[in-house]
Amino acid sequence: MLVLEIQLEKGLPLDCITEITPDRAQTLVNAGHETVGRYLTNVEGTTLNKKIQTGELETIFNAGMTVFPIYQTYGGNASYFNANQGTQDAIAAHNAAKNYGFPENTIIYFAVDYDSTDYDITNSILPHFAAVYSKLTELGIYKVGIYGTRNACSRVSEAGYAITSFVSGMSTGFSGNLGYPLPKNWAFDQISTITLGSGEGLIEIDNNIKSGRDNGVSYVEPLSPSDSYDAIIKEALSNVGNDIPIFSGLAGNIVLDGEERTILDTNLLKVTYSSSKEVTQGDDDANIIYVIDGQPADNPFKASVLGRIQGMDGLSNEVQVGSEGMVNTLATNVGNGQIKTSISIEFGQIVYTYEIVVTDIELPFTTSASASIILKVYLKTYNFPPEYPVPVAVTGKINEVSTEAFNGEKIAAAIVGVVAIVGIALLAIYAAPVALTTLTNLASSFTAITAALLGT
Repeated sequence: MLVLEIQLEKGLPLDCITEITPDRAQTLVNAGHETVGRYLTNVEGTTLNKKIQTGELETIFNAGMTVFPIYQTYGGNASYFNANQGTQDAIAAHNAAKNYGFPENTIIYFAVDYDSTDYDITNSILPHFAAVYSKLTELGIYKVGIYGTRNACSRVSEAGYAITSFVSGMSTGFSGNLGYPLPKNWAFDQISTITLGSGEGLIEIDNNIKSGRDNGVSYVEPLSPSDSYDAIIKEALSNVGNDIPIFSGLAGNIVLDGEERTILDTNLLKVTYSSSKEVTQGDDDANIIYVIDGQPADNPFKASVLGRIQGMDGLSNEVQVGSEGMVNTLATNVGNGQIKTSISIEFGQIVYTYEIVVTDIELPFTTSASASIILKVYLKTYNFPPEYPVPVAVTGKINEVSTEAFNGEKIAAAIVGVVAIVGIALLAIYAAPVALTTLTNLASSFTAITAALLGT
């Protein structure tokens, strides 16, 4: 109890959304503060600049203080929290911490910034943190901490998903703080919001107490410019697979050496990628869909392909959305660049290939870069259920269009159309359990739809 009272009096740790300048650092030191919580990223789409600024960590360390990193984008209600978001948050936090040079075993505090109920914790927050823990452990550098109410911190920590807790203790009206003890692994506890200093040293902070379980870090190991640039490029290429389940394995796994690597392999489906900082795609290739500001360029090539798909009688909304949606989602993820399509038959497999170039990747010092990634989807048709064989006319037509290197419309029709039916709907079916009626209905229309798309 004596230790707690001394820390409460001195207010040793703090967290804030404001850059720690030399003048503000002096204000904090004069007030007895020793440890600073700062944010790894900003919230996309907002103007609030709360992340650690260039040179700020050096300023903090030079003042004799330490730092603990916080990751928060939204996190203000239950709808934000789920396993998929948890994986994305882990990757984003890992990349940001690595870019700042935070050393191995640094604890990153992932925020639950609202009064979460037991129901929310069970159904949303625990799955979210399970994914955060799994992905951060897989990436192998940093540890998971949680920021939230006493109840949220305790339950996530007791589940084994957080090593320490940062308690939102000054939210005294939160039900998750009422009647609950501090988590056994608590490291920091917010107690008040205060303003310190004057003039250039003026700063508003959240005043905390600490247990000593985490004293922050006293140094960072900044990446070399080359490593830093590579990390940004890897993240841009990884983002190409966002919101496309069969490409989710790209997250956190990009290697820029041009080697083909498998990210998904089931009885009926294999997905691979290869990525490089080299860009070799030709501008005059007829199979290219150009992407500008996240949109496939409106040209006769795109209109012909997507128009044929959208105009087909009897094509379900699910498959229609999958068709145009595949191109549109890739385009959104690419931002600016090119998507080249091709299709072939290899050793009894239908192979769909997307050769993607991402341009205008923003690097420090107002420079930019381009990089490429090749995504391949191998449909193992030799393992199809015998009652649903791939029609001979389809494989024959694929062989035909795959040899017509400059017939962009036919190849894109095969890619965007057949992938829409097989490569999106069936791939999802074969990658996860699904009702037999769904497979039956889809397979029964396979011949007619594919024949129409390929012009057979």
